[in-house]
Amino acid sequence: MGNNIGGSTKVMKINGEILKLKTPITTSEVVKDYPGHVLLESEAVKKFGIRAKPLEAEQELKPCKIYFLVELPLFPKQEITSNNKVTRRVKSDVHMNAQDRLECLMLSRRSASDLSISKPSNGAVVQLKMKLPRSVVQKLIEESRDETEVAEKIMDLLDICNEVGVSVISFDTISPCCLWVYLCFPKLIQSGDIPFKGNDLDVLIENVPGMEDLLRRRDFPFYRLTNCATDLYCQLALKEIQSIPRSHGLILNTFEDLDGPLLSLIRSHCPQTYAVGPLHLQLKTRLADKTMSSSNSLWEEDHSSIQWLDAHPTESVIYVSFGSLATLTKKEILEFWHGLVNSGIRFLWVMRSDLLREEEFSHQFVKELTDGCEERAYIVSWAPQEKVLSHPAIGGFLTHSGWNSTMESIVERKPMICWAVYVDQRVTSRFVGEVWKIGLDMKDICDRYIIEKAVKELMVTNKDKLKKSVDKLSMLAEISVGEGGSSYNAFEYLVNDIKKLGRRNKDSNPNCMG
Repeated sequence: MGNNIGGSTKVMKINGEILKLKTPITTSEVVKDYPGHVLLESEAVKKFGIRAKPLEAEQELKPCKIYFLVELPLFPKQEITSNNKVTRRVKSDVHMNAQDRLECLMLSRRSASDLSISKPSNGAVVQLKMKLPRSVVQKLIEESRDETEVAEKIMDLLDICNEVGVSVISFDTISPCCLWVYLCFPKLIQSGDIPFKGNDLDVLIENVPGMEDLLRRRDFPFYRLTNCATDLYCQLALKEIQSIPRSHGLILNTFEDLDGPLLSLIRSHCPQTYAVGPLHLQLKTRLADKTMSSSNSLWEEDHSSIQWLDAHPTESVIYVSFGSLATLTKKEILEFWHGLVNSGIRFLWVMRSDLLREEEFSHQFVKELTDGCEERAYIVSWAPQEKVLSHPAIGGFLTHSGWNSTMESIVERKPMICWAVYVDQRVTSRFVGEVWKIGLDMKDICDRYIIEKAVKELMVTNKDKLKKSVDKLSMLAEISVGEGGSSYNAFEYLVNDIKKLGRRNKDSNPNCMG
């Protein structure tokens, strides 16, 4: 089979899956199970784009190299030359250079149904348009064990982009306070702060700069972390922070007046960090439509919740939602229910059909809960959250502390009770209660009496103080996205930097067409 010394190499499929193969191995051995596919060497793709020559059938793969397994499209007959070879010169009407084409190779399924091919009037080149249908994304999910493996494939994709010189700008959707904890992971492992020793979750973690007297073990993203080497989420976080310094830039959904000190620390790892949030407010401002909703939820929204709210006084209702993923046990749901009912405060609760953990959710269960409480309680399977939070009848938000929900609550001036479940929610809820002082942190507690007390504190006894704090942050958020504001300017810088990257890549790649 040749004289290659044994080793391993990587072959990346279009759906993001990485095949790690032992060498020596030939091209034909790799593609035998993929009819119509060819192998392209990453260095050749970097130089020639999708004009790169496929490997010959008996050509051996080299150890420690990266190859792409792709299915080249079938061209119309008129594009076949006199010597029966297909012309593979490709030009895009969006001025794609070689790196951009490689990105399309990696992110698009190269089949006839996904390709649109046309011949320009001068007959010089073939124009090729590619799209990424939802079915490809769905297939990526279906072919992965869990959400962790999906994320790992995406992180591998970023590594390969860096390998071949594709400029990467990352968009991290978690809270900046959690991202900064992630970036401190290597230091925390070195200092022995993680994994945790003992069971006291109130011990302070002192080796996260800027959070020395704030962050407890129970506020840590993986608060039950016992082994860094085997914890999948910890390993994924470590992989994420390794990719950030190698990115050209980092986009965060926040604004300077909210996270300024943390953004300064994050920029020590990634200087080009763009704080462009709150994104949903940025969108409304730029489209000059203050009434539009930017919801992209996959759940069907029940707008009857708005009609129910219309019948109630100003700031008299607390909105309850644990997001789209968190699940609760039946006992936890009952504790929250009794705590809310006993508080005497009206409430609107989003109770998803899959909210109940390890048990089948039934309408009978909801009916039994609401019997006798119809005047003060309303349950929907999903609600138009932005519209709910902006409704004058809402006075507070009982939330899981997801970052989007937190930002929406700040913008709409609603103080929060935080019942965080995992990852960034745990760090965010600590900041809500102790740093920004716009709510109450109730993580790891599910007791009806404490819930009742927290609801009364949010809606009655401590209402004015919390409302004053959140009103100030909301005003600063609006200023940030207005013309000349920090987030407005950051977005402008981001757009200009992307344009500069495009020009730089084009100028530095004379082999590229565009």
